[in-house]
Amino acid sequence: MLKPKASKRKTVLHSGHRSRLKSKLLKSGDCCLEPHELLEILLFYSIPRINTNETAHKLLEKFDTMTEVFDSSQKDLTDVEGIGKSSAALIMALGEARRRLKKLDSDVFNEIYEMGTAFKGDPKIKSKYRKCVENVKNLAKRVKKEGYYAVVITDENGILSSLGKCDDKELSCFSESLRHNVFGAFAKGVILFRYTKETNIIPSNIELERVSMIRSVLSRCSVPLWEYFVVSGDCKGQVKDIAGAKGWE
Repeated sequence: MLKPKASKRKTVLHSGHRSRLKSKLLKSGDCCLEPHELLEILLFYSIPRINTNETAHKLLEKFDTMTEVFDSSQKDLTDVEGIGKSSAALIMALGEARRRLKKLDSDVFNEIYEMGTAFKGDPKIKSKYRKCVENVKNLAKRVKKEGYYAVVITDENGILSSLGKCDDKELSCFSESLRHNVFGAFAKGVILFRYTKETNIIPSNIELERVSMIRSVLSRCSVPLWEYFVVSGDCKGQVKDIAGAKGWE
């Protein structure tokens, strides 16, 4: 009995869908993709010729979030229909990479957080502001990964947290995340910096526009951008002040 020709057409359709998803990721960045679409793209590399859309949805139905997906064991992953050992190994490897990268960032910013608590109760507000910026600059020199970083100053004048890092493509999503976090934290100000491995740290017009965008986003919450600077990894930690703040005025 001859096999139906529909299966070949189905493979072609899936191929077109894969190309569209990949193009969407490359052109717009991951912030424009839904969680199931990111999982779909990931599964392309362990499930080469089968539609991964349904499998991606099943993963999210079982684990609720992408974080839970990447933190799951082999047994739990392979319990999901469509997930074999190869897919489980790929997901688990990326989950471990995610945890290690997160630890590298948190090691530096945990120190920033602890440092910030020492500012509480200091009556010399102006000095406190300058000291805060100075300490963040010193710790920023120890960052190893290129990207933009934000540190939020709380109403108690201590450093609340790092809100992670992002690259150029993620900056618009990052600025909105920053706005939501400072709004709920009664933030006093934000210190923003960019770490680069390049020797030339003179900002481009595009970079200044990005900083201006973040300043505008923060201003909607009446939170000032205290300081923006660039740290160069190839210049012995050289710091270039780009947008000085007016402090507490």
